[in-house]
Amino acid sequence: MLEYWHLLGLDAPTVAALWCYTFLRAEHFGAVRMSPLLLALATWVVYVADRILDGVRPQTALRLRARHVFHARHRPAFICAAIAIAGIAGPMAAAILTREELREDLVLLGVSLGYFAVIHSGTSWVDRWFPKETVVAIVFASAVAVPTLSRLSTMPEITAESNCLFLAVALFAALCWLNCAAIERWEQDYLSSRSPMDRHAPWVSRHFRTALMALAVAAIACSAGFVLASPVAGPRLDPICVAIFLSAAILWILDRRRSSLSPMQLRIAADAALLTPLTVLPFLGR
Repeated sequence: MLEYWHLLGLDAPTVAALWCYTFLRAEHFGAVRMSPLLLALATWVVYVADRILDGVRPQTALRLRARHVFHARHRPAFICAAIAIAGIAGPMAAAILTREELREDLVLLGVSLGYFAVIHSGTSWVDRWFPKETVVAIVFASAVAVPTLSRLSTMPEITAESNCLFLAVALFAALCWLNCAAIERWEQDYLSSRSPMDRHAPWVSRHFRTALMALAVAAIACSAGFVLASPVAGPRLDPICVAIFLSAAILWILDRRRSSLSPMQLRIAADAALLTPLTVLPFLGR
């Protein structure tokens, strides 16, 4: 079951919708139900397109994983489904989203599509100066936070609260970056004989566990700060930091045990590690 959750491209949309809803609940915007759904649909379309394009690039043939092979095998079905979902999600977004949210989502969608178009064109300098893991993490975290930030921006006298939310979003972006780095690090173990500790490996690969521990410490510190700074009946950002801490801890454990797991198990576990908001949702406002 979990294997098809990954192969069908449902993992990233699930994570996106869950964190989007969690941020909305944290700021007492939990009644907004359609934004997470629309984000999930858009995420699925973008990720399907990325996987299909990865499968048709000759220079990536040696790096193809099960998800790319699955999408290549069922390419016509995925393309038809993506076109249909995009045709449904577009009018829904125009009718439901606020003007600010729609504008910001379109900017992020344009950046994503532009970046992927350049990456899949074979332009090597883009990947060198703008690594895919970093760009995906920033765009993904931004898209998750847009529904909350756009609604918060329309409310007066919220400067301090906005700063706290930006800090929580920054921590989430760091978590997304390390999640992408984990996938690259673990798959590299199976794609070549190069050790992750090779001096030519990316910095985050050589210092992966240290970076995870730094994120975990920062998340706990911010959680404590949010508890002290927020009123009892106000927004609750501290559970979000707890969820980030739990995800970082799970990634750290998975990295230590990666030799005992298959590539498919590790790939599924990497995204499952980001489902920790499920443990803190009961503590957030409605």
